[in-house]
Amino acid sequence: MLHTIFPGFDLADWLTPIDLARTKLARELQAGVNAIFQLLVSRNDTYRQDFNASWYAETFDRIASAGRKDLKGPLLVIQGPNDMYVPYNVTTKTVEDTWRLYPDRDLEYLVAHGTGHIPALDATRQIWLQWIEDRLVGKPVKTRGGVRTEVRSMLPDERYLHVGNSILAWAGLPQFEYQIVLGL
Repeated sequence: MLHTIFPGFDLADWLTPIDLARTKLARELQAGVNAIFQLLVSRNDTYRQDFNASWYAETFDRIASAGRKDLKGPLLVIQGPNDMYVPYNVTTKTVEDTWRLYPDRDLEYLVAHGTGHIPALDATRQIWLQWIEDRLVGKPVKTRGGVRTEVRSMLPDERYLHVGNSILAWAGLPQFEYQIVLGL
């Protein structure tokens, strides 16, 4: 959709020929996020070597990046360290940079260990629902400024198999962990 922001943008300036073909296939199939991830994002050779040297890359990053900008707050950012779509180290750096730039803003970083993209939301559902309810009824945040909260699962992280199309779950003892497959 970059052409809607930059009318002169040509995807061939960023993608390799094989991934241009994969992008066309994804459009024809009306592929969802998981299928696009498997076709494009999960590979190391998707982008041309010089893709980020363009004016488009720098400008898009400046426009689209949610971090390092002033916020009205409060803001809750939720991240799973095993997220295949939004890298944990990128989110962590962005949040920490935002804390440094705007130390008086209320920004909470909630890290759900052992989870990926959607499972992070499932694992922290009670926390973020309460956080939203508190904001809607006008209750102030408990701790002002930048806050990091970590949530750990009942099982060690290595007991989970991290794949892009499943929700990690467990039933009782560690030997009964399982995954609910979401499908592609």
